[in-house]
Amino acid sequence: MLKKHARLDETTGDIKFVGLYASCFVNVCWKGGIISLPHAHLVWFLKHDICPADRMITDHKNDGSMDV
Repeated sequence: MLKKHARLDETTGDIKFVGLYASCFVNVCWKGGIISLPHAHLVWFLKHDICPADRMITDHKNDGSMDV
């Protein structure tokens, strides 16, 4: 399924999904444990310099979760 829907830019390492919604997580090793962060929460933190509130749902600024 990934070969059918995922496109890899070998120059940049970017992955784009076509006709498929993908949820990506980043695993961070912190003080001997692993924290799994949704990609959108990591983007939020880097943009606003604070962690999103507990149970906060982050989405695209146009609320269209399926667009690029």
